[in-house]
This record gives sequence, structure tokens and C-alpha cells, in this order.
Amino acid sequence: MADTLLNAETGSRPGRDDQRSLLRRRGLVGYALVAVVFAVLGIALQGWLQLPIASRQKEAVVQPAATAESVDGSGLQRTEGQVTVPQGSPYRERVAVAIVDQRTLEQTRMLPATVEADPSRVFNVLPPLGGRVTELAVRLGDHVVAGQKLAVIDSGDLAQAYADADKSRAQLALARRALDRARGLNQVG
Repeated sequence: MADTLLNAETGSRPGRDDQRSLLRRRGLVGYALVAVVFAVLGIALQGWLQLPIASRQKEAVVQPAATAESVDGSGLQRTEGQVTVPQGSPYRERVAVAIVDQRTLEQTRMLPATVEADPSRVFNVLPPLGGRVTELAVRLGDHVVAGQKLAVIDSGDLAQAYADADKSRAQLALARRALDRARGLNQVG
């Protein structure tokens, strides 16, 4: 029974149908506004394009000198929001006036992305012992060669290995002295 209820003003179901029709009306108003703006611009541009090129250049370059005033003492003249470079000014050599032409422009777009390293050019460095890196000898992106020092690692495992090696050397020296003593006693009899 709820499906058969109709909106008294529009004669349609309440809810989604009202929202859709509102969006359609807003979209049509937007399209109409864009069409009006393009029509006004087209009419204005059509009138300007029908002028001869020489008269357009005169409008853009020639300014009446009677109403001009100096800007900053630089020799430039300002007339109703336009800046004019007078004849004989050193700026004339640097300013060029040309007719507008049509060119293709590069368009750049800002897109969300993630920068990743090329897996075929990345090498994992796996040290034989774990520890804390105390010095970094190269930076990201530097070229390295085989045998070059990359980093200094402070490793508790390495310190323990050196201590174990020193202890083993001391035990070896003690065992050799005991062997030499035993051989000496064996020879004496």
C-alpha cells in the first residue's frame, strides 16, 4: 500500500523521484546558463573579428597622448588602465607587438600517484649480523661499486663474536701450553 501513495503536488512517488527530478532541473538550468554565456561570447567575438586587422592593431598600440600621465617617472604612460610605451623610449626595443595566433599548448594534470622504485634495478642489502646503523656512507640514488662501504652497523652480535674469538684464542694458548708441558714430562720420564 505504501508503494501506491503519490505526492499530491507532482503526482509521483515521494523520495527518490523528487530528488531525481530536482537534479534534472538543476542540470538543465546549468546547461542553459552555459549556453547563454557561450552565445554572448560568440556575439562579442564575432563583432571584434569583423574589424580589419589594421584597426585592431591601432586600438591595441596607439593611445591619445593628451590624456596620458607618467608612471613612476620611467617614461611609460598610463591611460584608463592601459600602459603605453611612447615613441623614442628605450623600452620600445624590448617590447614586441604581434597578432594573436593559434598554437597547441601542453596540458599538465595533477593526479594522485605513488612513486615506486624499479624492481629490476633495486638490490636488497642483507648484512650477516643484525644491529643499529650508526653511519650512512651513501645516499638514496647514489651509484655504488662492489666493495664500497655503504654503512656502519653497531652490532651486539658482532661484539659477542669478537669476545668469543678472543676467549677461544686464550683457551687455545692454554691448551698448547698444557700439551707442551705434558710432552716435556713424557720425555723426561
